[in-house]
Amino acid sequence: MLNHTKHKINAVFLSITGIYLTNKVEDNSVQLFPIPFSLRTSVLMPFKSVLFVRLVGVVSAVVLFSISSAANAERSGEQTFNTYCIACHMSGVAGAPRFGNHEDWQPRIDKGLDTLLKDAISGFRAMPPKGLCFDCSDDELKHAIEYMIDNSQQ
Repeated sequence: MLNHTKHKINAVFLSITGIYLTNKVEDNSVQLFPIPFSLRTSVLMPFKSVLFVRLVGVVSAVVLFSISSAANAERSGEQTFNTYCIACHMSGVAGAPRFGNHEDWQPRIDKGLDTLLKDAISGFRAMPPKGLCFDCSDDELKHAIEYMIDNSQQ
């Protein structure tokens, strides 16, 4: 895989996808050599004296893991509302029931939460499907609807 005389390994790059040896070539580009799990110990040992661990790789792996975990965390109804729903429901654009306005919400409340959720998912009149929150789960949409209803009670 790597010939000790042909490649001057100058770094080890750690990432979420694995460990890579790096080699800077004449045109200042960098070659990455992935290290298979089964060979990591035997391949890294001969280069031990010339290798150094790139802290940037470790930090980026931790940050990417944190971001992906945060992306998968369920948003509250208030968070979903403030991110996606507020644009139409605060001002009543295109007939959207206004946030905090009981008269706007009461006819919708009478339809029931299941109907409101179904309409929010598939879209209703001028409201696009999922209110354009394509990464919102059904539960997040439900919580956003409940948040708007709770804040429209008299």
